[in-house]
Amino acid sequence: MFDNATLFALLGNKTNNTEVVKIPFDQITQNEINTIMVTAFDSFTQNKEIILFDGNYKVEDDNELLMIERVILPEEITNAIRNPLTVRELEFENDKIKAMFVGEFSTQNDIEILRVAFQKFSHTQYISRIGVNMFLNGNTFRKENKKGFSILKSVHCVFNNGTLIFEKYKTANEIIRLSEYYKEATQSEINEISAYTEIFIPNEETFRQHSDNQWFRKRLKVIKDNCVLQNNTAVEIKSKAAVAGVNVLVNNNKLVFPENKNELKTLLGFLADEVFKGSFSNETYMTNSKKKITN
Repeated sequence: MFDNATLFALLGNKTNNTEVVKIPFDQITQNEINTIMVTAFDSFTQNKEIILFDGNYKVEDDNELLMIERVILPEEITNAIRNPLTVRELEFENDKIKAMFVGEFSTQNDIEILRVAFQKFSHTQYISRIGVNMFLNGNTFRKENKKGFSILKSVHCVFNNGTLIFEKYKTANEIIRLSEYYKEATQSEINEISAYTEIFIPNEETFRQHSDNQWFRKRLKVIKDNCVLQNNTAVEIKSKAAVAGVNVLVNNNKLVFPENKNELKTLLGFLADEVFKGSFSNETYMTNSKKKITN
């Protein structure tokens, strides 16, 4: 894997368009980089539990990773890997690197497979131009004025035949835009929820302002997809909420969505199964990470 790969850079730009350039190396250096990336690719997923990403769970264990299936990489990335000679070279002074990657197409059982290793780039990887850079030459340090950057011996996400595997959504999303794979309610879905006869919204404008927030949109999406408001009456929800230590208001058999942001957040968290009462502390908690346990 990556035997004849080229190291590419994804550039950061204000247009959010995907722009790829190649980073030229002598063959010996490129071979060493490819070896580093192969090792990093393999070790990244080795002995890890890989959990399907649904936006509800954050990795808290070194032995866990998240994945999104059926991911389609931008054609700028796939075209670069397939035809590296057509890609322009990095202009060190002008191009802003946001990530680096190597990739390779291969064939298995007459099926084409694409594997890519991504490394998010940090400004700390640039060799500092502040002060004097000293490099050891034999037993003596020597001043160097050359420009450059370092490459880490690790990756932040990998792409394996349609599946993107990562540890942190935020980092992976900074490399490849993943918003279309992240479930949150669209404005039309929020309007649909607002029109539910099962709920009462005292102030539509305030609710609209709250729902502009990604946290609220994500919980509203869960509530809608699980048909929570259709499958439970306001009285039933109030009863279940009381068990969890959550105060819920009902007006004319309709569930009241509070104007207060924190109160609304608690209600939506409860409806999205993110509020619970501790079995031993008897305290009410809200979690921002959950994973279904299978026995």
